Amino acid sequence: MLRGMVHAGNWLVLGIFLSLLMVIFIGMSRAFLRMLQTPPLEEAQAAPAGERFHLSHAVSLYVLAVSIPIAVFQPEFLFGPLRTILEQFGYFL
Repeated sequence: MLRGMVHAGNWLVLGIFLSLLMVIFIGMSRAFLRMLQTPPLEEAQAAPAGERFHLSHAVSLYVLAVSIPIAVFQPEFLFGPLRTILEQFGYFL
């Protein structure tokens, strides 16, 4: 995909793709390293209270509510460049 974006000259799409890929990589690395480096909890320690609704929960719900219609309706201004790249590789949606 990256080679197709470079050859097609889709620099904006390439930049957005690489930026989002970096965000995903950093987020997954943080979660993975936190699991590896956190010492085990002692059994005598009491369980923490239930989680409260936080701003991050609201943002997650908002992203979900926006991404589902985008995935279902597939607007041309978002999926047009992707379809062009895939067609250059011989794939058709």
